[in-house]
Amino acid sequence: MTDIIEKLELITPDVIENQKKKKSNVTEISKWPGLIVTDKDKVLKSRANLTRILTSYDANFSDLFCFNQNTHEIEILDDRKLMQKTKIEKGYFDDTVSNQIAGYISNAYYVDYKSNEVADEVEVIALQNSVNPIKTFLTKARINAPEIDPFPIIQKYLNIEDTEYNRIVLDLFFRGAIARVLSPSVRFDYCLDLVGKQGAGKTNFLRQIFLGFYEEIESFSGKDDLIKMVGAWVVNDDELVATKKSTFEEVKRAITRTKLSYRPPYGRATKRTNVDFVYTRTTNHTQHLGDATGDRRFLPVKVNYADDKQLKKISEDDLTAIWGNYYRAYYENDKLYYDDYEEEGKLIAIEREKYKYVDDITERINWYLETYIPSDFYSKSVKGHDRRNYYYDLEEKGTAYRDANDQIKWVGDTPRDRVNIRDMVSEIFPTDYDQKKIKAKAKLFLDNLDGWEYKKSVRFGEKFTSGWIVELENFKKIPTP
Repeated sequence: MTDIIEKLELITPDVIENQKKKKSNVTEISKWPGLIVTDKDKVLKSRANLTRILTSYDANFSDLFCFNQNTHEIEILDDRKLMQKTKIEKGYFDDTVSNQIAGYISNAYYVDYKSNEVADEVEVIALQNSVNPIKTFLTKARINAPEIDPFPIIQKYLNIEDTEYNRIVLDLFFRGAIARVLSPSVRFDYCLDLVGKQGAGKTNFLRQIFLGFYEEIESFSGKDDLIKMVGAWVVNDDELVATKKSTFEEVKRAITRTKLSYRPPYGRATKRTNVDFVYTRTTNHTQHLGDATGDRRFLPVKVNYADDKQLKKISEDDLTAIWGNYYRAYYENDKLYYDDYEEEGKLIAIEREKYKYVDDITERINWYLETYIPSDFYSKSVKGHDRRNYYYDLEEKGTAYRDANDQIKWVGDTPRDRVNIRDMVSEIFPTDYDQKKIKAKAKLFLDNLDGWEYKKSVRFGEKFTSGWIVELENFKKIPTP
């Protein structure tokens, strides 16, 4: 008790006044309410403060940033005047904007953040406010579009014939484009080829129908072209510029990939993203497909020259009707391919043949494979020169003879079900100079020929060698002569 009394006696008026002053310092209102400050009431340089300034604390940045999932870019949603001579304009966020914001924060809050620190934080904020304008458009189109056949609407802007094939192809392609938005990286291994003369409106149609999310490329793997692809809904190889610079395997690999790696401009690291776009090609060459038969990735559609009835500007109502009805079609059928045995697959294969380039070599190989041979063609008694003469007689005389002197006809009664390059070249290209080139072209052709399968050991009479045989299912379909 005595100790307490002694302590109370020590509390003089001066002590009380000093305590009041200390209490006043603690409760003094900061100039920066809501921000973390130092003992001297200065804004502390911290990630938390930068986040608050760029989101809720400073009205200049409130609801200003978003991430566009279609373009993979950070967007500025409005014009904002930061200082008398500093204005942020609506559009894409870049290094210039980052520098402007860093300068503004330095002047307004007396704390210095580096430009890249601002950029990193803006990216985090934007990702929390992601938008997908294409998906938003498609959703509204599916709800608002009248139930109508979209194909005749497309014909208003693209002069194509109303055929079963064209309907199948456009239905497949538009459903694939929708799937790539709803489920990025979904497998869709096709490319739409619009084939027609200049002035047919091919690229104009693509640019408009895909809402402006359209890019043209000059390669399938160049740095600049990869960046273009990331921001597109449709990637177009106009006049086959990129295709001509690439091997067939490179084109095929590009069309079938579901992931894409690219480095943004001035980016510090490579980014990997899902493929959310589709490919198209435009050309005025009707035989633009290669002579190998591996072109099943391409869906060629003939576009006639635009007539007087053709409209150049797709109306908003027609955009809604086209996409809305194809969106409904996707809900009813989300299968994004046709097998070769399906009626649609057969029709596509038949139509595709019309666009293939066939040179003299592949034309002769086709003839060789389609020509029936005698049942004893590979018997022990038949020599190489006999087989060579068989094809020579068919070409020159229309009839082959087992023995030219006796004029005994040698009738082809058996469909060819096997082939090897050495015999084929000897039999139908015996005098050609560049046989190395012929063999290479023949191998490429046979490797990609539907219904034929490569085997390391195939029997030809009494000898065995590598070659190709007709798959059993396809052999049954070969008609009799």
